[in-house]
Amino acid sequence: MEVQIVVRSRAIRSFHDNRFLIDCRLSGRPRLVMALTTATLSHRANVTAGLFDSKARPNGDPGQASSPQNMRHRLVAQRVHVDLIEQGSEVWNQWRRDNPDVQPDLYAAHLPNADLSGMNLSAAILAVAVLYRADLSGADLRGADVRSANLMEATLRRANLLGADLSGAYCHRADLAEVDLGDGDLRGVLIPSANLDKANLSAADLSGAHLHNAKNLTVEQLCSVRSLWLAELHNHMSVAETHCPQLLLRPTD
Repeated sequence: MEVQIVVRSRAIRSFHDNRFLIDCRLSGRPRLVMALTTATLSHRANVTAGLFDSKARPNGDPGQASSPQNMRHRLVAQRVHVDLIEQGSEVWNQWRRDNPDVQPDLYAAHLPNADLSGMNLSAAILAVAVLYRADLSGADLRGADVRSANLMEATLRRANLLGADLSGAYCHRADLAEVDLGDGDLRGVLIPSANLDKANLSAADLSGAHLHNAKNLTVEQLCSVRSLWLAELHNHMSVAETHCPQLLLRPTD
């Protein structure tokens, strides 16, 4: 059965037996660009994730991740994923259920003010994405790659970021109330003036994090993290020095 997916880019993407067509924008005639199975899309996403982390590269070969062919495949996959996510949570979540082996590639996606609430973004690549004032409340971001993303004034209330990588992310004035950041990588994260009310920070690595004026941060939350080494705690420094000074030391392997 063929499924038509409407996309804002006006490219016609017809999925049939896990293949898709993209129209030629000059002639308007559909043409088969490539036959990408679900497994292939997943593989491409994993390959290009190696741009960020060498351990994600297949066979440890850095060249595969940046080859022209792989980059072309990645750009096509990214456009498909952005078009899908712009259609809302119902379409996106159904696509995730139908394609459980595909890793969403939203690297550097421009999604300011987007409504991503309740979306299944688990294991998604959102590194360097622009999520300024986006609504991610209740979203599933477990294991997601959110490195260096712009989450300024974003709403992540009750979102699940268990084990997610937010290292270097910019979360100024973000609403992180009741968010689950347990076991997350928050090294170098910038969360000044963010709301951390009832957020779970258990075993999260906040080495080098910037917590100036972070709101509703309790002693219990601060002392539940894995590390505060080199963290900019400002008004929270005295609390750490008094209640959990060991977390200020350089962590040992």
